[in-house]
Amino acid sequence: MITADSILPIDAGSLPEFASVLASEDIAKLIGWLNEKEDKIRYRSFLLLQHRSSASPDVYPYWEDFRAKLKNDNSYQRSIGIMLLAENARWDTGGQAKEALDDCFSLLSDERPITIRQCIQSLENLSGHNLSWVTV
Repeated sequence: MITADSILPIDAGSLPEFASVLASEDIAKLIGWLNEKEDKIRYRSFLLLQHRSSASPDVYPYWEDFRAKLKNDNSYQRSIGIMLLAENARWDTGGQAKEALDDCFSLLSDERPITIRQCIQSLENLSGHNLSWVTV
Protein backbone atom coordinates (compact mmCIF):
# COMPACT_ATOMS: atom_id res chain seq x y z
CA MET A 1 0.00 0.00 0.00
CA ILE A 2 1.39 3.36 -0.98
CA THR A 3 1.63 6.37 1.26
CA ALA A 4 2.16 10.01 0.42
CA ASP A 5 5.65 9.75 1.87
CA SER A 6 6.48 6.75 -0.31
CA ILE A 7 5.69 8.47 -3.61
CA LEU A 8 7.55 11.72 -3.02
CA PRO A 9 11.12 10.39 -3.34
CA ILE A 10 10.48 8.47 -6.60
CA ASP A 11 12.68 9.94 -9.32
CA ALA A 12 11.09 10.79 -12.66
CA GLY A 13 12.79 7.93 -14.48
CA SER A 14 11.33 5.38 -12.07
CA LEU A 15 7.72 6.59 -12.30
CA PRO A 16 6.66 4.21 -15.12
CA GLU A 17 8.03 1.18 -13.28
CA PHE A 18 6.43 2.25 -10.00
CA ALA A 19 3.12 2.90 -11.79
CA SER A 20 3.17 -0.56 -13.35
CA VAL A 21 2.93 -2.30 -9.97
CA LEU A 22 0.14 -0.21 -8.44
CA ALA A 23 -2.69 -2.16 -6.86
CA SER A 24 -6.31 -1.09 -7.29
CA GLU A 25 -6.40 0.37 -3.78
CA ASP A 26 -3.27 2.40 -4.64
CA ILE A 27 -5.00 3.81 -7.70
CA ALA A 28 -8.02 4.80 -5.61
CA LYS A 29 -5.72 6.53 -3.13
CA LEU A 30 -3.92 8.40 -5.93
CA ILE A 31 -7.27 9.54 -7.34
CA GLY A 32 -8.09 11.02 -3.93
CA TRP A 33 -4.70 12.69 -3.70
CA LEU A 34 -5.42 14.60 -6.91
CA ASN A 35 -7.46 16.89 -4.66
CA GLU A 36 -4.68 17.45 -2.13
CA LYS A 37 -3.67 21.03 -1.45
CA GLU A 38 -0.02 19.91 -1.20
CA ASP A 39 1.23 20.32 -4.76
CA LYS A 40 4.03 17.75 -4.47
CA ILE A 41 1.61 14.98 -3.53
CA ARG A 42 -1.00 16.08 -6.07
CA TYR A 43 1.48 16.33 -8.93
CA ARG A 44 3.22 13.04 -8.13
CA SER A 45 -0.20 11.33 -7.96
CA PHE A 46 -1.10 12.80 -11.33
CA LEU A 47 2.15 11.57 -12.90
CA LEU A 48 1.70 8.05 -11.55
CA LEU A 49 -1.88 7.93 -12.81
CA GLN A 50 -0.81 9.28 -16.18
CA HIS A 51 1.87 6.59 -16.54
CA ARG A 52 -0.51 3.87 -15.39
CA SER A 53 -3.17 5.07 -17.84
CA SER A 54 -0.80 4.81 -20.76
CA ALA A 55 -0.27 1.09 -20.11
CA SER A 56 -3.38 -0.22 -18.37
CA PRO A 57 -7.15 0.38 -18.39
CA ASP A 58 -7.52 0.24 -14.62
CA VAL A 59 -7.60 4.04 -14.21
CA TYR A 60 -10.35 4.37 -16.85
CA PRO A 61 -13.18 3.61 -14.36
CA TYR A 62 -12.48 7.06 -12.87
CA TRP A 63 -13.39 8.74 -16.19
CA GLU A 64 -16.31 10.67 -14.71
CA ASP A 65 -14.12 11.97 -11.89
CA PHE A 66 -11.73 13.38 -14.48
CA ARG A 67 -14.58 14.80 -16.52
CA ALA A 68 -15.97 16.57 -13.43
CA LYS A 69 -12.58 18.25 -12.98
CA LEU A 70 -13.11 20.07 -16.29
CA LYS A 71 -15.61 22.33 -14.51
CA ASN A 72 -13.58 22.81 -11.34
CA ASP A 73 -12.91 26.39 -10.20
CA ASN A 74 -9.21 25.58 -9.95
CA SER A 75 -7.39 25.71 -13.29
CA TYR A 76 -4.85 23.10 -12.14
CA GLN A 77 -7.73 20.68 -11.54
CA ARG A 78 -9.13 21.45 -15.00
CA SER A 79 -5.74 20.67 -16.52
CA ILE A 80 -5.47 17.42 -14.56
CA GLY A 81 -8.93 16.46 -15.78
CA ILE A 82 -8.28 17.04 -19.48
CA MET A 83 -4.88 15.34 -19.42
CA LEU A 84 -6.16 12.23 -17.64
CA LEU A 85 -9.18 12.05 -19.94
CA ALA A 86 -6.86 12.19 -22.92
CA GLU A 87 -4.62 9.48 -21.51
CA ASN A 88 -7.57 7.21 -20.80
CA ALA A 89 -9.39 7.76 -24.10
CA ARG A 90 -7.50 4.76 -25.52
CA TRP A 91 -9.57 2.52 -23.22
CA ASP A 92 -12.94 4.01 -24.17
CA THR A 93 -15.20 1.58 -25.98
CA GLY A 94 -18.55 3.03 -24.91
CA GLY A 95 -18.36 6.51 -26.44
CA GLN A 96 -17.61 8.42 -23.26
CA ALA A 97 -14.88 10.39 -25.05
CA LYS A 98 -17.37 11.63 -27.62
CA GLU A 99 -19.79 12.63 -24.86
CA ALA A 100 -17.07 14.61 -23.09
CA LEU A 101 -15.93 16.61 -26.12
CA ASP A 102 -18.10 19.66 -25.46
CA ASP A 103 -16.77 19.87 -21.91
CA CYS A 104 -13.23 19.50 -23.25
CA PHE A 105 -13.74 22.13 -25.96
CA SER A 106 -14.97 24.59 -23.33
CA LEU A 107 -11.40 24.71 -21.99
CA LEU A 108 -10.25 26.28 -25.26
CA SER A 109 -11.61 29.56 -23.91
CA ASP A 110 -10.31 29.07 -20.38
CA GLU A 111 -9.12 32.11 -18.43
CA ARG A 112 -5.70 30.50 -17.91
CA PRO A 113 -3.39 30.15 -20.94
CA ILE A 114 -1.72 27.06 -19.44
CA THR A 115 -5.09 25.30 -19.28
CA ILE A 116 -5.79 26.21 -22.90
CA ARG A 117 -2.41 24.79 -23.89
CA GLN A 118 -3.03 21.59 -21.95
CA CYS A 119 -6.40 21.31 -23.64
CA ILE A 120 -4.97 21.72 -27.14
CA GLN A 121 -2.28 19.13 -26.46
CA SER A 122 -4.78 16.73 -24.93
CA LEU A 123 -7.39 16.99 -27.68
CA GLU A 124 -5.04 15.26 -30.09
CA ASN A 125 -4.78 12.27 -27.75
CA LEU A 126 -8.45 12.39 -26.88
CA SER A 127 -9.50 12.04 -30.50
CA GLY A 128 -6.52 10.08 -31.79
CA HIS A 129 -7.05 6.93 -29.77
CA ASN A 130 -10.48 6.16 -31.12
CA LEU A 131 -11.32 7.90 -34.37
CA SER A 132 -14.45 5.83 -35.02
CA TRP A 133 -16.63 8.43 -33.32
CA VAL A 134 -15.13 11.50 -35.03
CA THR A 135 -17.33 12.94 -37.77
CA VAL A 136 -16.41 15.56 -40.27
